[in-house]
Amino acid sequence: MKNERQIAAIPAHVEYEAKERQLQLEVELEKQANRIQALETQVDALRAQIALDRRGYKRFTQAVRHALDRLPGGSRLIGLYSAWKAPSLSDFAVSADVPEAIANLAADRTATLFSDWHVGSVRAAKQVADDGELVDISISVVLYNSSQWIESFTSSLLRSNYPQDKISVVFVDNGSTDDTVDKVTSWIQNFGTDFSGVTLLRRKNDGYGAGNDSAIALCKTEFVLVTNVDVDFDPDLLRRIVAAAVSDSADVGCWEAMQTPYQHPKYHDPVTLLTNWCSHACVLFRKSAYISAGGYEKRLFMYGEDVELSYRLRAAGWRLRYVPFARLVHHNDISDQKLRPLQLSGSLAANVLLSV
Repeated sequence: MKNERQIAAIPAHVEYEAKERQLQLEVELEKQANRIQALETQVDALRAQIALDRRGYKRFTQAVRHALDRLPGGSRLIGLYSAWKAPSLSDFAVSADVPEAIANLAADRTATLFSDWHVGSVRAAKQVADDGELVDISISVVLYNSSQWIESFTSSLLRSNYPQDKISVVFVDNGSTDDTVDKVTSWIQNFGTDFSGVTLLRRKNDGYGAGNDSAIALCKTEFVLVTNVDVDFDPDLLRRIVAAAVSDSADVGCWEAMQTPYQHPKYHDPVTLLTNWCSHACVLFRKSAYISAGGYEKRLFMYGEDVELSYRLRAAGWRLRYVPFARLVHHNDISDQKLRPLQLSGSLAANVLLSV
């Protein structure tokens, strides 16, 4: 009886406000339901577009293979890979659904925030790493008629804030016909003793990956930086990328530096900085990861070898990281009429051959 009297005593304006609030909630609920339905419709449309793109891409790659086969030397290029039973993307645990692949990269966000790696990366960005925290590293540089880049690259290496007595450098010349070897030899004579070790390895031109593989086989350190010669290191690049690596989880296999002025238009998670593949214009490897994945695929002569190796690293259980505060200038002139056709044709051929 007491409760009934209390209910009966509720002021009319309070009851009205409660009904008004309930009505507002119902309207908001309907809005959210409509929004969810609209998003589901967008998702269905995207999935349909992805399926259509897959079919279109398959037809496109078949047409390109046919065109290559008709070009002079094209049949040799296709034939070179005909015996190579390349695994499909599904064998590398790469989702064909791009949104799902991106979501998978984000799954680590909670564990990443304030982890040892996260704290270490912040410290590296602020340049508080002491010399005592820096480890011995090796650098692999593949050369081919690279005379125009030798002085700029080696000067940036000398300007590096990383202790030179902790750096070993292996130059691999892939049969240059200009004065590349003479310039490197002269530089070694002048500055080689400042480093832990400097080697010039001369070999026939079997491609970028094969050249780096021969250098990495000589490296005695756990961390090996693979880099193009047409780059200039920021003075802090080595210190920052190594500081990030030594603070990272044991299952991270490589760390990609940031290229300027052009960075590859590929996704990396903004929180975890994980990525599905790393560009090897400048990348720091954990040598044990590189070996466990089998190293570079030597049948890929140039372009695409970084994507292929990235997928095998991930298939072997390694994660890949992007280090945006470790920067370099990559002299990649997209208007170069001599180099650009080689870049485009090489990239296209790699994409086709990796999809077979």
